This record gives sequence, structure tokens and C-alpha cells, in this order.
Amino acid sequence: MNYRLVPALQVDLWQPSSISYVSEGTVTDVHIPHNGSRALLAFLQEANIPYNVRQVPIFPILFGVSAIVPSSIHNPLASEASPELDSTEENHNCFQFPILTLLDEGASMHPCDDTYCGPFPESEPEVKAVANFLRKHKKHIRAYLSFHAYAQMLLYPYSYKYATIPNFSCVESAAYKAVNALQSAYGIRYRYGPASSTLYVSSGSSMDWAYKNGIPYTFAFELRDTGHFGFLLPEVLIKPTCTETMLAVKNIAMHLLKKCP
Repeated sequence: MNYRLVPALQVDLWQPSSISYVSEGTVTDVHIPHNGSRALLAFLQEANIPYNVRQVPIFPILFGVSAIVPSSIHNPLASEASPELDSTEENHNCFQFPILTLLDEGASMHPCDDTYCGPFPESEPEVKAVANFLRKHKKHIRAYLSFHAYAQMLLYPYSYKYATIPNFSCVESAAYKAVNALQSAYGIRYRYGPASSTLYVSSGSSMDWAYKNGIPYTFAFELRDTGHFGFLLPEVLIKPTCTETMLAVKNIAMHLLKKCP
């Protein structure tokens, strides 16, 4: 989702997922075009807002090109912003199931917000197709995994509220072993825990939907990294990310088959 942070400067909000989660003292990641970095830096300095340039220029690393202006600014405070309208399909690169009341915390009824839950449950054809598949086969599905970027986290229910799931002990143990298996590949450490307390409260996640519909073990991976490259993960890091993630996936499968009812 695009926002205007200062006049005539448009930025892409990377973390958190919505401007509604931005508040004083919180960490905010934004991505800007290379020709806008000077204006944003000037604004942050004039407003005395601490910041860090988190994204190392990728082109010099890959091609030896110099004088590339860094295009990602990490700052703990954002000013007023106005979102530009996009469709719900364009805004989501993963399935989002509005399974609870449309006005639960973490969802928006505003079509211009990137947490827009849609006009009604399963309003998007892709969402409806996946939901129908899971409902039809849920008796044969033990675990449901979804993959996102970025944050280096392994999350499990609930996302929509602060509460402990009935099979917490088994799921927590599986998550702990999975992140250790993942770390064994390249030393990358993931945080793990309930999505609501580990990340933030968010309504309409497919993980919660699958869990509420009878799939007992549901997880969401937030893959590399933690903001240094953000959504623009260099190609050389994609295969290592896949390799370490599959170790976690295999570990989850083995743990659930052996240890969980």
C-alpha cells in the first residue's frame, strides 16, 4: 500500500502492515524510490525523528555498480498519511479469510486500507476456492502452513485475539523444534509464538480460519529477513531461505506425527 509521508513524496509501507498500527515509539519500515531518499532524509532530520538506512544497495553487490542511493528508511515514527485505492486482490499476495466479524481488531472496512477485509466473507474467488478445498478435505488434513514475508517468525493461533489455543503445548513444542531445525542450516534465528502477541492482533488470517475449521495444527512462516532487505530479498538468499524453511517444515511434520494426537 502506498502512502504520502511528506508532500510530493510517496512511500511503500512495509512494516507494520497498516498505517493504523503506526504510533509514536514503534518501529516502521518504509520503501521509497531512489529519487525520493534525499527528501525523506531531510524531513526526518528536520523533525528530529531517529532513523536508520536499513537496506544495503543491491545493485552494487550483484553488479559492482556504484553511486546507488539507498531506498529503504527505517524510522520509529510516521506522520499523517493518505492511502491510495487498490483492489483487494492487488493488495494481498496470500489468502486472507475474513472468518470473524468484519469489524474485529486488525481488519478494516475501508476499501483503501491494506487490511481491508472485503465486502463479505470469501468475496475473492481465490479465497473461496481455497476455503472450499479445505472444508472438503479437512478430515484428512493434520496441518496447515502458510508462508509470508518478512519478519523471521514462526507463528501459530490465535492471530485475532490474545488467548491460548487448547493444544498449545504440542503446537508450542513443534514451533520450538522447528525454529531450532531452521537455525541449524545457516544460523538464522526465528522468533516463534502466538501471532497476536508475537507480531500483532490481526483478524481474518487463513491460519486462524483453518484452525477454527478443524485443522488442529496451523502455522504461518514470516520468512527472511527482518528489514535489512525487506521484501526485496536478493536472489542469492532465496535458495538458502528455502533450504532452511524446508528443514522446519519437515520437523513440524515429524513432530506432529510422532508426538501429537
